[in-house]
Amino acid sequence: MYQTLVILLLLVFLPASHDLRVILEEEPVPVYRIGDDLSWAARDLNEKDWLRSRGNTGYRTFWSRTHFHVRAVSPARRQLGLQVEAFGAFEVYWDGVLIGSNGKLPQNGKPEQPGTESSVYQIPDSLFTPGLHTVAMRSSQSYLPAVQRSIGFKVDSYTKLLTRPLITMSYMNLMAGAFLIAAIYYFFLYLNSKRRPKDILIFGTTCLLFFALLVMEYLKFHVLIPYPEFFIRLEIIDWLTFANALLVPWYFMIQFKFKNGGWLMAILSLTLILLYGFNYRHYDLTARLYSLAMLIAAFIVVLNGIRQKEKGGFIVLAGLLVSALVNRYVVYDFGLFISFTVIVLCMLYLHFHPRKRDRGGASAGPAAFFKAPAGTN
Repeated sequence: MYQTLVILLLLVFLPASHDLRVILEEEPVPVYRIGDDLSWAARDLNEKDWLRSRGNTGYRTFWSRTHFHVRAVSPARRQLGLQVEAFGAFEVYWDGVLIGSNGKLPQNGKPEQPGTESSVYQIPDSLFTPGLHTVAMRSSQSYLPAVQRSIGFKVDSYTKLLTRPLITMSYMNLMAGAFLIAAIYYFFLYLNSKRRPKDILIFGTTCLLFFALLVMEYLKFHVLIPYPEFFIRLEIIDWLTFANALLVPWYFMIQFKFKNGGWLMAILSLTLILLYGFNYRHYDLTARLYSLAMLIAAFIVVLNGIRQKEKGGFIVLAGLLVSALVNRYVVYDFGLFISFTVIVLCMLYLHFHPRKRDRGGASAGPAAFFKAPAGTN
């Protein structure tokens, strides 16, 4: 399992690499206006009555206009596409020309058909030149009118915009499969043991939760999720992260014989609940804070284990430091999962390293599952 996970960790960086940004502005700022006039799609328009804030649009149609500069691109990156991340149902106009739509706006008494949060559109070669461009969007947001969410844009090769998420998902599915196999194996190990050790159950549950976390994170790439249901997936991800943030320190407490573990678990649980309450609906931030709280608790346990001269303490400490650095400096989509994977490898190391002396028992290690017995004991 070590070799599989290490290879997958290396592979996961490949789809994270990207070419030079085509849009020069870091975060182009849109302006909004409630109403419906197709002339507002024009490239050049007087925007003195337009606002930086969308406001609560209710069931009404509204427009947004965003200006940004694009750089020249190599012929290898054409045909170009535009990725839009926004709530609602909308039509997309590039310099006044309709290039696509997402969902259906309310019309003739028919309600809005919600679009997805992320969509990709092909930019005709004739419309792409280096310099300033305008993206206008004719939109409605009937289902979550009070939610204020900015619009994100990305210009890149149309093929890359479509295939890169699928490549990333394929690597992550391989990783998820490895954790599912590990979870099943350790659950069988737990059920087959007369002692029913807690650490094996915790490790198997952690692997299962991590499998579910990976599946939920990349579900958006192969399931069309209408924007009104966008937050359900994020809520599930946060609660899975919450559970892992409790289980990981608990596992280390058992392995390093941490005294007064109940107090630390109570403080950690209270901290996680407060983080959830104070950062409600700030999902990425909440997940990062959960991970930070988990790492702090794990550091306390491991440092105490080193003080008690417990075996494996320095290796686990090194793993936690790597996990903290990855979580801090790698982009969220990959950083959180890579850091968790490093921690799970540390847990796996602790599971069978101190038990090499044991014979027979549920803790013989994962190698015993694949190794044929040489004879009878």
